[in-house]
Amino acid sequence: MTTQSDNAIHTLLEAAGVPWQMPRNQLQERYGIRRHPAYLTDIIEIATSSPLVSQLLWPLSAQAAPQFAPHLPATSFSSATFFAENSRDNLRRTARELEPTLGHARIVERYNTVRCEWKAGAASLRLTAWPLDLQEGLPQDNASHKRDARLITACHLDIETGYRLRATDAELGWIKDFIPVSPIHGASNPAS
Repeated sequence: MTTQSDNAIHTLLEAAGVPWQMPRNQLQERYGIRRHPAYLTDIIEIATSSPLVSQLLWPLSAQAAPQFAPHLPATSFSSATFFAENSRDNLRRTARELEPTLGHARIVERYNTVRCEWKAGAASLRLTAWPLDLQEGLPQDNASHKRDARLITACHLDIETGYRLRATDAELGWIKDFIPVSPIHGASNPAS
């Protein structure tokens, strides 16, 4: 169900064999639902022949919950990487593996995190890590860290696919035939 795309994030997902356009109910049928070992949430874990990046703690997964429409694709996937017990190094090494496909992304410190992000249209891929030196004075009681201590310094990888339903022929006709009746105040309106 995947297609060739000019979107670098979609290309990355397709190269790894992630069926990001497959409806959620088909993902569940193919991969099943299991409990995440660290976060204890229900997930659809996407086993692929080649990982998106090396040193993933788990394959990419999408959340499985009844509020998600079963006939639409999952729009978010996540995992974490762990190379060593150094948050900044885990993020840098993960970013370096993504750069050949996504290009360079600037790594920034923000609040108590280091992060970088790529955007391609409505899609995004964000890496986030929580260096220990930026956690001073903050609560450190995280149950998932007790279940898997690697998460303390891991690099968290979050992908938003930017999936949008295609407009039907009727909807495209409505857009084509649209005539504004009044300007919308506060919006840029080239028709006014």
